[in-house]
Amino acid sequence: LLFMSICTVWKRTTTLLTSQRFIRPVLTLLSPSHPHFVPLFSTSPSPPCFRLASFRSTSTLARMEAPTRGVYLEDTYKFELDAATIQKVTVVDGSADTVEVILDQTIFHPQGGGQACDVGKLVSSGKEVMDVIDVRKQPSGVITHKGTLKEGSTADDLQPGMSVSLLIDEERRRLNARLHSAGHLLDVAMRMIGFDFLPTKGNHAPGNSSVEYIGEIPADQREEVAKKLEAKANELIRAGTDVEVHQQVAFDDIKAMCGFVPDYLPQHMPARIVRIVHHEDACPCGGTHVDKTSTIGTLKVTKIKKAKKAIKVGYELS
Repeated sequence: LLFMSICTVWKRTTTLLTSQRFIRPVLTLLSPSHPHFVPLFSTSPSPPCFRLASFRSTSTLARMEAPTRGVYLEDTYKFELDAATIQKVTVVDGSADTVEVILDQTIFHPQGGGQACDVGKLVSSGKEVMDVIDVRKQPSGVITHKGTLKEGSTADDLQPGMSVSLLIDEERRRLNARLHSAGHLLDVAMRMIGFDFLPTKGNHAPGNSSVEYIGEIPADQREEVAKKLEAKANELIRAGTDVEVHQQVAFDDIKAMCGFVPDYLPQHMPARIVRIVHHEDACPCGGTHVDKTSTIGTLKVTKIKKAKKAIKVGYELS
């Protein structure tokens, strides 16, 4: 009986798979004219016999785009990139002047990790064609560059397969790197003045920079702690200690290096670790950083206050 049941199910399944009711929608989806065309397969003259064909990503399935290489992770001070290849261009916000561009590689740091995105320009054939105003990293690893076309430029100046040059705002990049490294340095200073708190969240945006720690500092002691923390931070800055970036640290080594493993890290995946050399503190991080603490400049602790179950330390740089 079991054998007969299996045969019945198999017969019905193969009948469905070979029926026009099944084949027609599939072939329609696989048609290049269909808006959701996904050429995972090529068809033979006798459907439904499919053979695997070359994979190609589509605009409607961004998760299938190849991850963008983040050159910003490798060199904070690379402000120009001569040869990035356009992967996709999409008109957004219903305006022909606003487009979103995906590249094979980029020097633009995307918004995230508490750090503001880079802004800048795309240059094609020696002509500035687009102002990049917003950069985001998708869960798939694809980085999107949103911006407005320059006067006299059209979407035809940015076509898939074309090579473009990238220019980022150098002053903004340098400031963002200083602010981000300052946040990590505060972790070191906090521990050195006697507060072994776990850092949980950082905001390294200009004018609103802060770091949060799990712990408690009584309200009547916060002003004095702020002074001590600021003094220790500036002492570390003046020391000119190296800031070290480890690009691919094995998951099993992260806890030994950092003392903790953040919940947001993917299990069993390597991570990029930033460490103030000669100090124990290290932290998984995808941001841009200075090469030496002396580049940070003078730091001022603006306020220490309670934030739910954490302590929030505000700071700014001269």
